[in-house]
Amino acid sequence: MHIDPGSSISIIPKSLLQLLGIPMHRLAATNTAISGFNSGRSYPLGKLRLKCQIGDQKTEVTCYVIEVDIPYNILLGRQWIHDYMIVSSTLHQYFKYVNRHGFVRTEFCQHRSLQRG
Repeated sequence: MHIDPGSSISIIPKSLLQLLGIPMHRLAATNTAISGFNSGRSYPLGKLRLKCQIGDQKTEVTCYVIEVDIPYNILLGRQWIHDYMIVSSTLHQYFKYVNRHGFVRTEFCQHRSLQRG
């Protein structure tokens, strides 16, 4: 997982879709062009809405699916950050959010990928 306030969209690689067993026909068409992500301009294969849980924070995120290898399972962009009032600190390696009990702090995990089986 990578939280990126510089990205306007959230991105997942096609390989994660395959790992989760989500068929390609579930993707909605999109005309969105992605600039600056992979040293140029590219077009996603489509987009879909996924449930996402980080710590006890349960959210939903619209993800654009790309066919490229990236060093994380999901890039969570600015829209997700704003929707769920996330405050992240790459310097301190954690993010904060508010739940019904107040502020919650969750530390980033280093290079832990989702694996099936």
